[in-house]
Amino acid sequence: MVYQSCQTKTSERFASLALGEISRLERFRRTGVSLNVPPPQEGLSPAEEIDHIRARVNALLFPSFKEWMLPGWAVLALRDINTEEVFLESLENDLYRNWSLIGGVGSRKYAVADSRGLTTARPDCGSIDFLIDQGDEILFPALEGKDGAQLHLVSTEDQIYQWEVVSGSVEITRLVYHVERNGAEYLYNEINLKNYNLEGTTCRFYVVVRPLSLLGFEPIESIRYDASTRRVICNRQVSLILDHSPTSVVMTKADDPDLIRKIRSEPDRTDESTKDKKGLAQCVLRYDVKLPPAGSQRFFFVSPFGRTAESAEESDFKPDQRDRDFHVASWFDFSEERLGAMLPDETLKSAFDQAVASLAIQVRSVMFPDEPHLASIGWKDRIRVLLALIHTRCTSLVCKIAEDLVTHAGTSSGPLEPSIFSPIIWGVLQIEEYGLTHIKDIDVKSLADRLVRAIQASSSEDASSDQEEDLLTHYGLVQPGTFRDIEDCAWNLAAMQAIARLYLRRNESEKAASLQDSIEDYTQRLKGMLADVQKSRWPRPTDPQMEKIDREILDLLSTASCFESGLDPAILADLCDQIESRSLLKGLWRQSHPRELYSSYLSLRLAQFHARMCEREEVETLLKRAMDFLSDDYLLPDCVNTKTYGGSYGTGSSVLAAADLVLLLRTMMLVEVGERLILLPGIPDNWYTAKKPLIVDGIPTRFGPMGLEIGASANQHQIEVRSPDLPKEMDIHVPPSVPMRMVKAFGASIVERAMKASSPHVRIVPLAESAVLTFHK
Repeated sequence: MVYQSCQTKTSERFASLALGEISRLERFRRTGVSLNVPPPQEGLSPAEEIDHIRARVNALLFPSFKEWMLPGWAVLALRDINTEEVFLESLENDLYRNWSLIGGVGSRKYAVADSRGLTTARPDCGSIDFLIDQGDEILFPALEGKDGAQLHLVSTEDQIYQWEVVSGSVEITRLVYHVERNGAEYLYNEINLKNYNLEGTTCRFYVVVRPLSLLGFEPIESIRYDASTRRVICNRQVSLILDHSPTSVVMTKADDPDLIRKIRSEPDRTDESTKDKKGLAQCVLRYDVKLPPAGSQRFFFVSPFGRTAESAEESDFKPDQRDRDFHVASWFDFSEERLGAMLPDETLKSAFDQAVASLAIQVRSVMFPDEPHLASIGWKDRIRVLLALIHTRCTSLVCKIAEDLVTHAGTSSGPLEPSIFSPIIWGVLQIEEYGLTHIKDIDVKSLADRLVRAIQASSSEDASSDQEEDLLTHYGLVQPGTFRDIEDCAWNLAAMQAIARLYLRRNESEKAASLQDSIEDYTQRLKGMLADVQKSRWPRPTDPQMEKIDREILDLLSTASCFESGLDPAILADLCDQIESRSLLKGLWRQSHPRELYSSYLSLRLAQFHARMCEREEVETLLKRAMDFLSDDYLLPDCVNTKTYGGSYGTGSSVLAAADLVLLLRTMMLVEVGERLILLPGIPDNWYTAKKPLIVDGIPTRFGPMGLEIGASANQHQIEVRSPDLPKEMDIHVPPSVPMRMVKAFGASIVERAMKASSPHVRIVPLAESAVLTFHK
């Protein structure tokens, strides 16, 4: 069979794969053979091959499943498809690809869950679902509408998810959270039963280990329940640890139409194991619980995040209610340390808070990835994640990440690759530049020395190449790679400037001075490269290469929004106009690979550039459009479906979207340009006069922590800036409706009133630690 030949790939293909990934890929291949799924094309990555098989198995099996057998997204998707008239070749979750993150601060692993409560700790062990017996029927959460029980975030501060339902006199509450104990990480499903009747009662619920994930089919070939240790073992790995033995255990298949009868009418059934070549093995644990009058009882169902073999000794593991307390305490500590913000827009404030939490959960996985979709994130984007945490003052977390990052980077032998290490070193050095902490204990300087040598060597090679080939001729036609080279040059320049400042802080002025020639060389080269592009010819707008070129321009604009790049703002603004006319549709960035998709976050990068250019109307338009696609838990997926407003591709909770939202809000409020601060260049006009104030304390800047407040008194509005070390000059932007002559300053002198600028502002010289601008209502 052709499909089986795919199993004889060369060992190089698996060289970078963990053992679990190899096992999972082989499992999907075996199920594909059993179900006669057409083989994928050659050359797919393991993740792409798994997606191919899953989509076709979904299409093959799901139409014949009862609705209660399906994940929630498949129920909704199939209701709109007439499977008797339409042949389904593949079925993917491209309508409701949203999910919530369940993790800890800086955790190595995290779980995902949909709003119906289907929860996945490790996809190679399926997912956990909970069903409730309600007398005459069973409540299947996947069939519940928006008005029914939903798994939702209790608070952005504690990161606990909750699902509640009432059955008779019993209130059933499910809490889902992440726990770390003795260096190991676990997903906790805690079930609390509370009888509100003054008479005793019985409650019944079911715990189901299903061969599903939030994307659809996830094969379970074997499943076993070990009664002596109260463990469920899937695919020879521990999937679930129980603290109470179930009343009955039913081993069956996910497409068993007689399942409901079996689990309800066979209370003494105690199956031990089952196998299925098609990967549809399933386990249902039934619990009949007797509750005394006004009584309660608690159950724990724990899923290890690590690969725990069935022979491992886990019988001494005992879940404890205090584990939840430790989880909450760690998140409260994080919330107290990080930047707090009160925003006039309550939804945006919740989105900001959850974005920071999402970054804290995913940052370690992004920097040191195991998952294929995270490993594909480039280092420039990874450093945007780190920078977002720096800007939100997540000091303890970013220092740990930076230390591990430098340690890992230091193990590389030979010359460093500037396109990778320039962003890394620049990002790590921002921790000290923004005053979060000194990084003397992190051996970053030796790595910085190596990077300088690599950049200078690369510069010499580029200079030799320039002599042999005229640069204008090389870039006579703009093509993919043109703007990537410019962006790499900007990162090299930024890295060398940051390293020079590091040398000065370490009292190594001679080493700092030795970099000035290289810095000047890169500054001029950068200007020359951008000037050459202006003289070059462009492909036609319909040329397929233009999409790649537009994305490179967007990446360049994103880089220019993060630091002073030395690039001409007028040229960048012209490039921004060009790509918006070609690639922006109804406020969303459009891309055609692997199909027509709309990114949830790339437009936020354009908004950040507009904020830096003080173009607040464009910022507000793009930000509002992105907020249309927030999930109920204030997260954005990678790509969105403009009809369902759900996720359509990629991950259902995008770490890049979280970083871009944080960086945008920071730029809307504050931009550093040399020795000058630009305040409020991108906030909406209505924030100045909103009933709810804007209050942000302790914003990290190179001048020191800064407080910013916009509020109102009895007869006037005021803008206050606070810091022990205010810069020599500040530009504070005001709404265009305010007559500039009516703006007054206290604790500062107004040296310029720019009333005719595209964004009116006053330039002040602070005279005290607090400067206040006022204007009448």
